[in-house]
Amino acid sequence: MRHDKRRLFRFTSAQSPFGQALYRHYGVALDETYLLLDKGQLFDKSAGYLRMIEILGGWWLFCQIFRVIPRRIRDYFYDAVARNRYKWFGKTECCKLIPDDFAKTML
Repeated sequence: MRHDKRRLFRFTSAQSPFGQALYRHYGVALDETYLLLDKGQLFDKSAGYLRMIEILGGWWLFCQIFRVIPRRIRDYFYDAVARNRYKWFGKTECCKLIPDDFAKTML
């Protein structure tokens, strides 16, 4: 959220009724990945991050270099980080509060 200065993205919790409906519609398990929807197209795992970088633009576009790595390999590393994120980066007792200007864009 802090990098989305132009407020291009809209957020919803995967556990919200709308989020659950999206996961069901696309046949994705809630704990498997996050979803990025752009113009009705689903992007998940590494493809979701690469699409997000493309939308953000600017210096983030440098990260597009990871597109040369086959998706299967990118997703392998995505899954490894997802499995170990709490061990590597720690876990908080509560979620960060959504800033007021972002709360207006929640779905």
